[in-house]
Amino acid sequence: MSSGNNINERIKIHGSETFEISIGYLWDEDKKKHISYGVDCYYLIPQSLNINKRTFYKEEFYKDIKTNIRLVTPIYSLNKICKKTDSPYKDLTDCLDLFLKKNIDKKKITYQFKIFCNIYRSSLNMECNKIKKKMNTHNIDKDLSTLHDNVSYILAKYQELKEKINGNTKGEEIFETFNYGDNYLGMLTCEYLSKLLKSLENLPNIKDNKNYKLIIDLIQNEWNYQDSIGNRLASHKSENNNGIFLNKRALLKKYIESVLFLETVQKKDARMLKELLYGIAAGIAMIFATGIAFFFQKRYGNLTYPFFIALVLSYMAKDRIKELFRHYFSKLVKGHSYDFKTSIFSSEGEIIGSYEEGVDYINPKNIPKELNVLHRETLINEIARLHLKEEILLHKKRIKINKSKVKNLLNNYKVNGIKDIMRFNINRLTHKSDLFKIPLYTVEEGELKHTHGVRLYNINILLAFTLDENKIYKKYRVIFNRKGIKKIESTT
Repeated sequence: MSSGNNINERIKIHGSETFEISIGYLWDEDKKKHISYGVDCYYLIPQSLNINKRTFYKEEFYKDIKTNIRLVTPIYSLNKICKKTDSPYKDLTDCLDLFLKKNIDKKKITYQFKIFCNIYRSSLNMECNKIKKKMNTHNIDKDLSTLHDNVSYILAKYQELKEKINGNTKGEEIFETFNYGDNYLGMLTCEYLSKLLKSLENLPNIKDNKNYKLIIDLIQNEWNYQDSIGNRLASHKSENNNGIFLNKRALLKKYIESVLFLETVQKKDARMLKELLYGIAAGIAMIFATGIAFFFQKRYGNLTYPFFIALVLSYMAKDRIKELFRHYFSKLVKGHSYDFKTSIFSSEGEIIGSYEEGVDYINPKNIPKELNVLHRETLINEIARLHLKEEILLHKKRIKINKSKVKNLLNNYKVNGIKDIMRFNINRLTHKSDLFKIPLYTVEEGELKHTHGVRLYNINILLAFTLDENKIYKKYRVIFNRKGIKKIESTT
C-alpha cells in the first residue's frame, strides 16, 4: 500500500448464528490531516433461501448487523511491556505512585490500568500468532521459552503492585480496579496460551518438549492463583460454573476494553435532499393539474361538464405523476447517497470522523470484474459455476478520520489506526434452511449401511477495500445450517 497505510481484515464465528468482520485501518506518520477508507461487502446468498428485496428488507439488515468503532491498541512486543524506562508498566507504576500520593484522581489511574491490560492482550495475541505461523517451517523451542519467560515476568510484575496498593490507605479506592485487571490478565493468559498449545498438538513429540511443558505449568499455576483469590476460570468439571465464568468474562472484556471504543451517533443521510426532490415532484404534478384546469376553464368556462371531467382526470393524473417523479428521484438519490451517516466522537465529545453506509440488492453485472473472477474461480465445482443462483446484497461503507485528532486520544500512546467491527446475525437465514435429516446409504465392507446428513448452505462474502487509489479484494465463505454457523473459510 502507498505511504505505509494499509488495511487488514479478520472474519470469525461469534456465537452460533453470528459472524464478526473486523477491519483494521492503519496509517503512518505522514503530514496528511485526514484519511479516507472504503469497504464494499457483497453478501451472495443462495436463492433457495428465498432471501430477496421482497422478503428481507434493508431495515431488517440494519437490525441484524451491529457496528463498533474502536482505536487500534498501541503496539508493543511482550519483552518491552515491563522495561524500566519508556514502557506501559513504567507508565502504570508512575501513575499509581501519583495516585497514592493524592496528586491525581481515580479516573486517570483506572484508565492506566485498562490501557496496560489492553496492551498485554494485543501483545500476547501477536506473539502467539507468530508462533502458530512458523510452527510448520521453523523450530519453535526458543519462541516457546521466550514466551514463557516474558509472560511469567509480566504477571509477576503486575502482582507486585498489590503490596504497594495494600500498604496505602488510599489504595482501597483502586484495589477493585487492580483486581479486575489481575483477573483479566489471568483469563487472557490461560485462554491464549491454551489455544496456542492446541494448535501445536499435531507436531511430532510436542508433548514431550520441555518448553511445551513449561507453558502447561504456567497455565496451571495461573489457574491455581486465580482460583486462590476467588477468580474462578474455566474448568472441565462443571459446565454450570463455566457458564458463570463466560458471563463474567464478557463483563470484564467490556470493562477493560471500553477505553478503546469510540462513541457514535447515527442519522439518516441525504434526508433534506430527498425532501427537496419530493417537494419538486409534488410541484411538477401540481403544475400539470393546474395547467389542465386553466386550459379547460378558459375554453369551456366554469361549472361546465367538460371542465368538471377535466378537473377530476387531472387530479387523478396528478397523484400518479407525483409518485412517478418520487420514484425517479429516489433512484437518482440512491445512486449518489447512503442510508445513514454516523459521526464518531472521542470520550470528550469531540468529532474525530464519520462514516456513511448504505445497503441494497444489486444485479450481478454490478460486481467489479476482479471480484467476479475471484468468486467464480473459487466456487466448489463446475456445476456451481454454471448453475449457482444467488441474491446479492451490497453493504457499502465510506470512512473519514481526522488523524490529527485521533493520534493523541490515548494520552502518551500514539494511535496509528482504528478498527471497524461488524457483527452480522444470520438467524433470518438459518431459519429458512432445511433442518430434517436426509437418509443416505452406502456399502462398506460388503454390507449395506444406513446413515443420514443435514444439508449445508454457503454465504459467499466478497470484500472490496479502497484506500486512496488502491484496491484489495478478498473472499470468504460462511458455511451454516439450521443449527448455526459451522465454519468460515478464506477462499482468496
